[in-house]
Amino acid sequence: MEISQKKMVASSRLLSVAAVELGRIRVSSKSKILRPFFQRVETWELLLIVYALEGDGSYGIEDYLDRLQTLKFTRITMRNFIKDRSGEGSFFAMQGEKKSRKSLMLSDELRASLEAYFGMLEALKRNDAMAEETRIDVAFSAIDERNGDV
Repeated sequence: MEISQKKMVASSRLLSVAAVELGRIRVSSKSKILRPFFQRVETWELLLIVYALEGDGSYGIEDYLDRLQTLKFTRITMRNFIKDRSGEGSFFAMQGEKKSRKSLMLSDELRASLEAYFGMLEALKRNDAMAEETRIDVAFSAIDERNGDV
């Protein structure tokens, strides 16, 4: 393969990555339920941790906070964020294995929106970035309709 062809292949891969990032930005601005999580890397990491550990009663809220590697907020700020998300119905607290431990669950709406977002990312990874532009808009429309944002 010639150098110019190698550059084109590398450029095409970067366009695919750029398309994924473009998709992430568009979802964050349109999805009301995901928007608070997209605002800070810590809150996005928290959402992914809760999603991954959901249903495991051996983890409590402090355990989720201990797992955060991007934490720049205070733990009090993160606890308040969790409290706010619980108040709006995005998170639900369930009894953990210990009486003193509350574990977190995602609401059905939040889980569906997050999984739709993951599906959109998978579609972007599988397809060429330029041809995907139309599919991005269709995927966002579906997410918006599901969330009542239209």
